[in-house]
Amino acid sequence: MLTTYQPNHVRSTQVLEKEAVSAAIENSLTMIEFDGNGKVLWANKNFARTVKYREEMPNMMHKQFCTPEFAASREYQELWRNLRNGKSFQEKIQRVTKQGNLIWLEATYTPVFGNDGKVAGVVKIATDITERERIQHRWPTSFRKCQKPLVRKQKLELREVKRLLRQ
Repeated sequence: MLTTYQPNHVRSTQVLEKEAVSAAIENSLTMIEFDGNGKVLWANKNFARTVKYREEMPNMMHKQFCTPEFAASREYQELWRNLRNGKSFQEKIQRVTKQGNLIWLEATYTPVFGNDGKVAGVVKIATDITERERIQHRWPTSFRKCQKPLVRKQKLELREVKRLLRQ
């Protein structure tokens, strides 16, 4: 059995029924569970839909959802070492769908402890923020396009002011 046991014996202080809270989270967010080596144990429908997979995810490896550069990096090794040592991780991350498309997730990886107090696995809870990232990256380009005519107009006005001052 997996629990949220922590080395310092911190237990959940939830008031609502744990199973109901878990079901609510599972229905609204993407969730995936890994063993300590990054092998997929389970993924909810939201996660499967986000990365464009179906039932084939169990037994896949976490690095299959990562860019090749990240999967081969020292940072990737450190992420899993920290998770195995009980340290959570939260950040905006880039991942790869089954079709090879890049997506952005706001993700939290949390170690899950067994009754023996050792990390038995990792649960990742995430939100797909791909569209928000696309909009944010498009905005500076759109802004520059709008800005060009204004800068041009400002330069013309400045030349006109200089011309008038010389008279």
